[in-house]
Amino acid sequence: GGWGGEPLRSVQRSERFPVPLAMWDFGQCDAKRCTGKKLSRAGWIKELKPSQRCRGRAIVLSPDAKQSVCPDDRAVIQQDGICVVDCSWNRVDDVCFTTLKGGQPRLLPFLVAANPVNYGRPFKLTCVEAIAACLFIVGFRSECRLLMSKFKWGEGFLTLNGELLESYATCTDSASVVAMQQTYFEAWGQERLDRKVQSERALKGGDEDGSGSGSDPEADSGDDNPAREDRRGAARRARAGKEGAAGES
Repeated sequence: GGWGGEPLRSVQRSERFPVPLAMWDFGQCDAKRCTGKKLSRAGWIKELKPSQRCRGRAIVLSPDAKQSVCPDDRAVIQQDGICVVDCSWNRVDDVCFTTLKGGQPRLLPFLVAANPVNYGRPFKLTCVEAIAACLFIVGFRSECRLLMSKFKWGEGFLTLNGELLESYATCTDSASVVAMQQTYFEAWGQERLDRKVQSERALKGGDEDGSGSGSDPEADSGDDNPAREDRRGAARRARAGKEGAAGES
């Protein structure tokens, strides 16, 4: 859940979020910057120790899952809610997801992060982005927007992934979501490849005429600066309807 210190907008403790939310806290994140912790302080999400069991048949967003979240999960989420894993992306390999108890593990389909730390990177979602995406896909759109309205960059996540989320929401089961995801993922990967080829051609052209400046600024970054490349590419794809991400934070 770390995201760069963006303040959570005011939420009264007396309010209750309309969908049950929980998170397993592995104590890896800076509590002041963690989206999950901030939701917890607002009273919108229940914190669980790794040894505790989540509620009933709750949908557990986990990279260890075999199935994708899909609209068919709506009834289960309405009753038992969503549970996420709060850990650092830098230490995610230290988490043993198979030991977590209860619920039904689900993957998120291809989406792109909009949080300040990992903007434009596929899969690098914070806890709140993961929950919001899940809510949108199963049809809880107003609840999704309510959740993201508490973060200044929240609406940006929904805009960045707008066409992806809308497309996933039209699916039914896990298989149809995965098939839809593959279409977007391939388009996203092809655009990255095309830009890399263009970069190499621009660099080669500059060398041939002796100027050494035939490439554009983005091309010069190449794969050495994936944050810059992904950020610009993600913004373009969001407008063109060719992008997305998946992940757990």
